[in-house]
Amino acid sequence: MTRIQSNKQGKIEPILSSMLKKDIPLIDLRSADEFKKGAFPTSCNLPILNDEERKQVGLTYKKHGSQAAEELGYKLVSGDIRDVNFCKSITKDIEVVFHLAALIGIPYSYISPLAYIRTNIEGTYNVLESAKLQGTDQVITTSTSETYGTAQYVPIDEAHPLVGQSPYAATKISADQIAFSYFSYCSFSLLGTRMTKSPGRVYCLLLFPRAPL
Repeated sequence: MTRIQSNKQGKIEPILSSMLKKDIPLIDLRSADEFKKGAFPTSCNLPILNDEERKQVGLTYKKHGSQAAEELGYKLVSGDIRDVNFCKSITKDIEVVFHLAALIGIPYSYISPLAYIRTNIEGTYNVLESAKLQGTDQVITTSTSETYGTAQYVPIDEAHPLVGQSPYAATKISADQIAFSYFSYCSFSLLGTRMTKSPGRVYCLLLFPRAPL
């Protein structure tokens, strides 16, 4: 995630200026009160902390300083998708879930493939099953163009054969298949994407509901 801020002259960084000109949606993680006082026109407010959590961080800052407050803040918003109880807790009373969690380092997947299996496959199952049990309206999953392996033709599209040429790619293919199974029989709406990037751009392939795997 990129932190966007003003430079020393108070000017908005070029990346944010470009985003605003293109009306790209933004997510504002501040409190609802801060959001009401001023926000970018294309932003929506999704507070990362609730009021009680913000109170805890504020009290910690007063008593123990900024470092202790930051550590508490990280602790409050951190979790492990391999923990099904954690997944159930964070999907309660939530309308839309963005599933972005994954282990992504391809070289490390050869060293510790089991860690990738537990995080990318089991973790995805935990998110989807929790969303189903909690009555979530929609889940958005993110995958990778690595699932296609070395391109057999270009441009790659959703119909390109899947090739698990690394443990990482294999786990993402499996996670996509699990997600598609939930899309096939669950009541919540599911949007699946595969991301790829080139310098300065990010491309997205839509898996479902547009196309089966």
